[in-house]
Amino acid sequence: MEQAMLSFISNLFTQKPIIFKLSYCNITAMFTLHTERKGEAYPIGEALSRFSRLHFPISVKDVNGAMQIKPQDVEAVRAWLFHLTKAVGEKHAIYRCDALSEVIKQVDIPSSFILSFSEREGGVFCTPPEGVTVLAENGWFLSGDTMWHVAVGDAVSQSLHGPVVGHQLVELLSKDVPALINSGIRVECPYSYDGTPYLWISVKDVTEDHVALQREMHTGELRPVYGAKDYVWDGNTLRPKKYDTLVERIFAQGDSVVLTGDDIPKLVMAACGTWKSFLKGEVQRLLGLQPLSPLWLDGSKKDSSAPVQSSLIIIATTNSITKNEVPPSLKFDILVLIEPDTMTKSNSTKIFASLEKLKARIRIALYSDMEYMKRYQTQLVQQELLSITRCSVTDCLIINPFKPLPPLPKPYVFKQVALKTQQTFAEIQLQGETVPNKSVPIPQRTGQPLTTNIGFRPQISISFRTGEQYFVEQAQNFSTKTVKQARFTPFMTYWPTYESMTSTQSQWYFYWRARVRCGEYPNTDLSYIFLYVYELINLVGCESPLEGYQKLMNVWHAYRALFPKLDRYLAAWVNDFILAHDLEVPAAEISNMCGCPVGQNTLDNLLLMKFGERPLRIDLPLLSQAANYDITRSKFYQSVHASLCDEYIPKAVALVDAFLEKKQGRRIVEMFNPGYVQRERYLFQSALYAGEPRTIKINAIPLSTHSPLRDFLAQVIRHTENKLREIKDFSSKLRGIDLEEDLCELIDAYMEREFFKKREVQEKITIDANKLARAAAEAEETQRMLMIENTEEQMDAHAPALIKAMPEDTMVTSIPVRPDDTPDGLLTDASVCRG
Repeated sequence: MEQAMLSFISNLFTQKPIIFKLSYCNITAMFTLHTERKGEAYPIGEALSRFSRLHFPISVKDVNGAMQIKPQDVEAVRAWLFHLTKAVGEKHAIYRCDALSEVIKQVDIPSSFILSFSEREGGVFCTPPEGVTVLAENGWFLSGDTMWHVAVGDAVSQSLHGPVVGHQLVELLSKDVPALINSGIRVECPYSYDGTPYLWISVKDVTEDHVALQREMHTGELRPVYGAKDYVWDGNTLRPKKYDTLVERIFAQGDSVVLTGDDIPKLVMAACGTWKSFLKGEVQRLLGLQPLSPLWLDGSKKDSSAPVQSSLIIIATTNSITKNEVPPSLKFDILVLIEPDTMTKSNSTKIFASLEKLKARIRIALYSDMEYMKRYQTQLVQQELLSITRCSVTDCLIINPFKPLPPLPKPYVFKQVALKTQQTFAEIQLQGETVPNKSVPIPQRTGQPLTTNIGFRPQISISFRTGEQYFVEQAQNFSTKTVKQARFTPFMTYWPTYESMTSTQSQWYFYWRARVRCGEYPNTDLSYIFLYVYELINLVGCESPLEGYQKLMNVWHAYRALFPKLDRYLAAWVNDFILAHDLEVPAAEISNMCGCPVGQNTLDNLLLMKFGERPLRIDLPLLSQAANYDITRSKFYQSVHASLCDEYIPKAVALVDAFLEKKQGRRIVEMFNPGYVQRERYLFQSALYAGEPRTIKINAIPLSTHSPLRDFLAQVIRHTENKLREIKDFSSKLRGIDLEEDLCELIDAYMEREFFKKREVQEKITIDANKLARAAAEAEETQRMLMIENTEEQMDAHAPALIKAMPEDTMVTSIPVRPDDTPDGLLTDASVCRG
């Protein structure tokens, strides 16, 4: 009888196995896990759900049947795959890996490991020892069958893939390289950073009439630093430059000068600002010449409370304001904001919050241009910044006092005129005539009305193009331009445009763009990629929006490993591109690329889809985004119980959902449905985009921000965590949980049943292990599965009354492996699909 049952179950689960492939790619320098079935790619998440009794050691990020494995996780994934094939047999799962993935292991940093820095293409490049490969993951290196990790900064990481220039070069030599040396890593770097400026100005003699200055400079060979005009190469030493046009003009005739007249106030202003760091000598006497000179704050002062309070005029940069160098208690009479439309375009930025806190009786703003008035969202932000609830824009005529307008003519004076008495004939009525009844009509006036010119107002019409419109015009002119051969030239700027590139940079860009359009993706700088993306979102070089979307996704996928910053911008821009052109493209593609929902609208749609599934299957990271409780910050989760929470908390939420539907006829999403809302979304923020519209309205069900739903999920998660803490004898519990009593009893009973069942299964398997020792691997697995089913039946007598009273369709269980053609309602679905 037992053999017959084993044969029946073995035949029932006969199917095509799922093949797991762990491999290393030399081109991308990454480890990848692929799954396939019947010769075709198979979703990793679905494959792992078939073997959910064996907990996968890392979080799953499936992209078309492939998943990148971080170097630190390779050994754990490899061990899991080996254990899986032993546990379920090769008829269900097959594990394959290449030669390197089979033997790779993580080791300590070798004693012979050394990082060498050299200058190339205008920047500094880092090379590891011969035979060592730099992996795509930050700070990981590979040699033979071993790999190790080195804690490197962003600048060092960038220098391992290409030369670093500009301010990133300053960060490399001033912070990252010394940090490597201090950590014990061997470094060969002939370059160094010295914070001492290469130029000093000594103030020799100070009087009210003249100031004597002496210029002192390093005598070494000076070279410019590409991309960082405030620094200079002094041989192999990088120094601050601190050089401006005022220095050039003052010392045009030599290194010793005496200033008089209007040059002295200019010198005092410079001493308070840009010259402060390289002045020496009688500096205090110089500053005393101008007691009413403004106080300059640039974000470098450590304690500025005393001088700020005593200063009549304060000039502060945005950096100093965000660092709170201006005390919040200080009150200004007049606050002048210079070009606030370039400082912030949103009321959620840090600089906006800092500017809004400043107290002033009068606020004045000078804008870079009036284009902000055409953008409704930006206009609202600027009104809020100026503390204006309602505003009106009025055209004004500014009069030059040195060129007065011509005098207006004298006003017209209306004088009263006495009417002369009209002379009439005597009234004589002749005999036989009657008096006429008709009235006499008043004759029409022939004279023209008197008008007076009381002056005129000149009308001025100004037309201009926005920076975005000008960029698109240039992009369309350059859309077909190609270069057959060019040399890579570094390019780093915040908002890249054609005008911000030099001729050699332009040559490389058009050469690189031509190769990208052909499907090739050579190494380049991030600013080139952003410039190309600006073209695509404006449909330059695209015949249709769908082609533009595909090109955006291709360039993102090609460079996101090298430039992780792309995820932060392109995730939002591609989503905006889909909305702006109404493309029928699932937004989930963007979420799969990033590994998480992009934007609130995408998150709400994903939650709506997940809450509609039966049974409910929402993983813990997504639940945390929908609840007012982040369990990843819990001490219990951060201990050794993270995998336990990942497994049982989603099951508890699904259990509550099924219970509510059975008892009350409504599921969680139906009980806490916020209804539809309309959101206004500003498209392509921080990008050069001249298309229309700039804002779009979206209908959404705001599940992620609905407070009742967030509070309810938080209480379910917290109560489940408390029960897990109790089962695992954790030292403390969470307080302030407010959940209905029947739901608490439901979760507690389910947890006790699950852990009671696990203990009995383990004991049963241990007792019968000797009987199954002689069986084949497949027979052992099927025998174990049979015994688990029997154990579950036997333990029903010990299950709590609440669980036994519950219908079967409310229980949350894992789905065992079964053939694709197995009908619904047979054996494998008995615990989850009843009725």
